[in-house]
Amino acid sequence: MLAYAKQALKAVVYLFRPFNDVDIYVEDETDLASYVILINRMLSPHATVRRLFTLGGRNQVLAACREDADTARPALYIIDADFDLIHERPAPALPKFHRINAYCSENLLVSSQALTELVFQARPTQTRTDLHAAIGYTAFITSTVRLLAPFFALYAVSEELKTGMPTVSRHVFTLCQRVNNAHLLDPKKVEEACQRLYNDLSAQYGAPTIDNLFWQIRRKLFGPPEEVALLISAKGYLIPLIVSHLSHNLDMRPSVAEIKAAL
Repeated sequence: MLAYAKQALKAVVYLFRPFNDVDIYVEDETDLASYVILINRMLSPHATVRRLFTLGGRNQVLAACREDADTARPALYIIDADFDLIHERPAPALPKFHRINAYCSENLLVSSQALTELVFQARPTQTRTDLHAAIGYTAFITSTVRLLAPFFALYAVSEELKTGMPTVSRHVFTLCQRVNNAHLLDPKKVEEACQRLYNDLSAQYGAPTIDNLFWQIRRKLFGPPEEVALLISAKGYLIPLIVSHLSHNLDMRPSVAEIKAAL
């Protein structure tokens, strides 16, 4: 069945070659339309693509990249960094390979300017300056990073120890309070969740081991908030929080898919 899947994929890739200047392979991306837009921005004006090809995960992407011996056809194999950047793991030195310099591709969409442009498209009668002030992005990203950085440091500890404990699969809204139909990070809930995760890790590996690993990682999460935000999952955390922030501050209610496409 796996061999058939590989052959089927090769056929699809071949069929799209008239529309793709480069064959691009990614992990198991659920929102390919937004990813295609992002990739075309990155490639412009040198190349364009109409279709990306998913391989099911980062290990599959790496394996396919290692097996690609075709020197005639341009190809690119892309994975998210996940926790690699926090742990300062080097990217594999492979031809045709690229590891995104952020937790995930969605992190590359998030910025003050991009958010201002998004809101301006919906409210063109207001100035960008007024909308920038109304969004309050700097205060938002600063407080969000301050609350989530310790949490993601513990997630990174868990990932480094290969505990198998849920990390970013936990929905960010479980850390929020509901305020006027918006989900806003609740410092108490974040602190309690951090403490539970710390206790679980300490019970399994011992507090000294966890403390040592935690502070090795935590020190890397001090710095300008917009830089630290690149190490926190935008797909699972930052973008859902941005949607709620817009709802709370500007009474806008775009879906996560809509905001990703617009950004």
